[in-house]
Amino acid sequence: MHRRIFLLLGGAAVTAPALELLLDGSPAYAGPRSGGTLTEGVLRQIEESLHDIRTLDDTQGSEHALTWTDGMWRSTAEMITSTTGPGSLRARLHTAFISLSEQYGWMLFDSDRHETAQRVFQTGLSLAREAEHGPGTADATANLLASMAYQCSHLGQHHEARTLASVAARHDTSPAVAAILAERRIVIAGRSHDPDGLRSAREAAYEALARRTTDDPWWSQWLSPAAIDAATGRAWLALENPRNAREHLAPRLDTRDDDYPRDQLLAGIDLIDIQRLEGDITRALTTGEAVLANAKRVSSPRLHRRLTGIAATLTREHPSIATTTFAQRATAVLA
Repeated sequence: MHRRIFLLLGGAAVTAPALELLLDGSPAYAGPRSGGTLTEGVLRQIEESLHDIRTLDDTQGSEHALTWTDGMWRSTAEMITSTTGPGSLRARLHTAFISLSEQYGWMLFDSDRHETAQRVFQTGLSLAREAEHGPGTADATANLLASMAYQCSHLGQHHEARTLASVAARHDTSPAVAAILAERRIVIAGRSHDPDGLRSAREAAYEALARRTTDDPWWSQWLSPAAIDAATGRAWLALENPRNAREHLAPRLDTRDDDYPRDQLLAGIDLIDIQRLEGDITRALTTGEAVLANAKRVSSPRLHRRLTGIAATLTREHPSIATTTFAQRATAVLA
């Protein structure tokens, strides 16, 4: 397993066509091999597009912007190997590609395309090992590793998740990014049944968040005390402790945030799970119907699968007509 991690952290050289790392068995990209000189204007457009992609993902879910993001990721990869320019601009281009790999990989993960997500993550990490370092390179690399760790934890690969989170923590990051790393460790601790690690990571997340400044990366602004509490509650859910889960998830459950509808959907699914664990099946079904009515508006196969999974668990644990009907409706609506 350790060898696998080292291979993952190694990857291919920057000069290898990045597309070949993603598309197994496909011919190399036949685009232009001489991209000219990298300019401030082109680089600014790439950075602004990355901002737009993150906003689309937050507001609409992962699937709607996948095609556009794929094109951005491919063309940016090609620019790295085909353009020339001053070191300062190339450092920004490399950092943008690392961030784009994290964002695209996250969207693929949220779409349940796990193999492809891992290849995209690994391509970004391969570049990070050889990138020209600029002000934001360490933050972008640590965030990429944190998302890789989160995916591994989601897939039950807890050793890999802890290893990646540990590597991420070795980077000299801004306070907000340190808080994000701690927030990811909260989730990993819950899924790997480590309540002490959960408490320690929560404390670290709040400590780092208190040191946040206006110089921290714009993409770290999503993390808030409410988000840390939600991660804590979700970790207690993984530990099957509904009392602690409800305590920490209460602020997120009671607050509507239209800027992050996927998070709202996730909070609703969490509430169903809490009620299931508490044995309040009637209320779980009522909440489930309300969540189901809004679930189709968010393009997140990962969350849709979790919702149908909870519905199936309700039927298995309480095989009544009502739970069976809800499971059938969830499957039909989210198919």
